[in-house]
Amino acid sequence: MEHFKAGLQVYMERHQYGNTETFHLWNAWEEVSGKPVAAVMGGWTEQMGFPLLEVTGREEKAGSVTLTVKQSWFLADGSEPDDRTWSIPMIAHCGAEGAPRDVTIMSDVTSSVSFPKGEGDAAWIKLNAGQHVPCRVAYDAESLAGLSRAVETMAIGPEDRAGLINDAFALAKAGHPSMPAT
Repeated sequence: MEHFKAGLQVYMERHQYGNTETFHLWNAWEEVSGKPVAAVMGGWTEQMGFPLLEVTGREEKAGSVTLTVKQSWFLADGSEPDDRTWSIPMIAHCGAEGAPRDVTIMSDVTSSVSFPKGEGDAAWIKLNAGQHVPCRVAYDAESLAGLSRAVETMAIGPEDRAGLINDAFALAKAGHPSMPAT
């Protein structure tokens, strides 16, 4: 929060009597935080829509699970998307860790993310934990089964349970192939 306030102060001091563009604010926040704010925010403010994160692969090794995640443009009408990409803050929570992990940035079309392997009721991984990022998430069948158990046991919070329902509804409405037709 301090970087947010400090960035606003720098922005206001520099541009108090002039016109600005969005990138001036991103640059001020980037300067005080040392984070790539302009690179991340540009995709969110300069293009229409938001991304779909799709779990396209799952590899389990001794003690860990690696998910392959692909991003594409989510279109609610189910039409074919073009090749837009975002720098997406990846906030994930898995049953084996107990709390959401730190944010990493997914800038490529495909990315791999590793987690400790949970057993039984802890064998779940929730992407977009806390529903902080405006995106949709489509899971593979195995990940969805683990999340189903987490919902039944109330292992994930209400915002994530609501997010799963919201994503499933939007994906089904758009006719996304991850949602069965029956």
